[in-house]
Amino acid sequence: NETVQALFMEFYKLNKLSLKGTKQMIEDLNYLCGAANAIYLDEPEFVYAILMILQCKLGNANTLRQRLLPTDGDGNENDNAEEENDDDDDTPKLRTSFQRKVATKLAMLRGLNIRFV
Repeated sequence: NETVQALFMEFYKLNKLSLKGTKQMIEDLNYLCGAANAIYLDEPEFVYAILMILQCKLGNANTLRQRLLPTDGDGNENDNAEEENDDDDDTPKLRTSFQRKVATKLAMLRGLNIRFV
């Protein structure tokens, strides 16, 4: 977890993200997920959420935002949910303030007009 957080702290410092850079980041994060699964680590939910942002098409940005934010029992966004809760689907969630900040930064660099904070 500390390594993943350090990696995303570096990603947060990015000022721009090219198409080639986006593709490379997707490839690297997929490799990271594969390595984690190979050595039986917990699935890195945050990494999967970031992959969804990096692969999102412009027209799907608002739908993606709704899917990535945790909800309370009534289906309302719960931006303070830093613990796992029983969401209805298997979509990864952005659970912490740090995760939402990084996700917002990468979404903006990709040209997606959405914020998670």
